[in-house]
Amino acid sequence: MICFGLYKVPLMQPMVNFILDQVTMWKNKYEQLAKLYSQLRQEHLDLLSKYKSVQLKANSAQEAIDKKERVEREMKAKNLELADMIRERDRARYELDRLKAVGYFNRRI
Repeated sequence: MICFGLYKVPLMQPMVNFILDQVTMWKNKYEQLAKLYSQLRQEHLDLLSKYKSVQLKANSAQEAIDKKERVEREMKAKNLELADMIRERDRARYELDRLKAVGYFNRRI
């Protein structure tokens, strides 16, 4: 028999087989992890695109809310302005009626 250090060649064959089995096992584990990583990465990219889409919709919705609030503020301001104008009109009518009642217009003509 050929001797390599302390081990004889026939005694090394089971260790070589064991090491080859270990290499195959770790290779399979690596391939499974690589496949899982690829799948998770694709899911992440899909979720990222969905998130961006939802974010765009949320921004659009926020813009619509802001526009609605702005229009409501403008309407409130216009309503206040209209109320002031109505009060002014009513005051002018009251003044006109009062002047007619005292005969102000009849005296000047």
